[in-house]
Amino acid sequence: MTLRYLFTRLMSVTQRLSVWQLWLGMVVLSMALSEAITAVMGWLLLGHVTVDYLITGLVASMLVASLVVAIILYASEEINAAARRLQIALDGSRTSVWETDLRSNQIWIDASWAVFLGMSSAETRTSAAELLKLVHPDDLQNVIAAAVRIQKGEIARYVVDHRVRVANGEWKWVLSQGRVSERDAAGRPLRISGTIADITARKQADIALQKSEEKFKKVFYLNPDALNINRIDDGRYVSINPGFTNIMGYTERDI
Repeated sequence: MTLRYLFTRLMSVTQRLSVWQLWLGMVVLSMALSEAITAVMGWLLLGHVTVDYLITGLVASMLVASLVVAIILYASEEINAAARRLQIALDGSRTSVWETDLRSNQIWIDASWAVFLGMSSAETRTSAAELLKLVHPDDLQNVIAAAVRIQKGEIARYVVDHRVRVANGEWKWVLSQGRVSERDAAGRPLRISGTIADITARKQADIALQKSEEKFKKVFYLNPDALNINRIDDGRYVSINPGFTNIMGYTERDI
């Protein structure tokens, strides 16, 4: 269990408590530790525990608790502010954050994923098997292969674009990226973290452009009339169609 994980869990707990609840909890904890230390020191130094030692310990524990609470609240506010800024950026880019725990095979995805799928906003906790059910059959092998390769250490970064089925039955394109975020002492991956971005609009534009290019090629190359493409700046030929060759007698090599 890493210090980063412990700090994250501490921040998560503090965000669910009011300032007074947090302060009272820290006072009780500090008081217990302070009084125990004070009692031991008094016994070692004087052979008995005095009231003034206990009162001093009580005051000190309250001061320490107040200082600790102030530090925690400041850190929590900074984390919240950073999280808000990150969420705004992610929402604007239609991107979700995910994390896979390889020990439990559990996957966590933030609330924007559910919205993308057409469901109510809520964090998703699922498994790889369940997520793979959403992947288009034609893309399934690529997704599985990328996941296996990053776990084996064959690639440093998981990057794959594929289609997923949303709640209304439509297929949407996503770009999923990730990298190992935690390893054990032997270097084996424990967690993989990353993002899922909605690239449906970009894919649709690419497909539309591809269809347009294919349509143009058919019109250009199958047309019996002489057609040519020239550069605007100097008028030089870029391409000619077979009709141009048949009529004018020049080939692509000639121009």
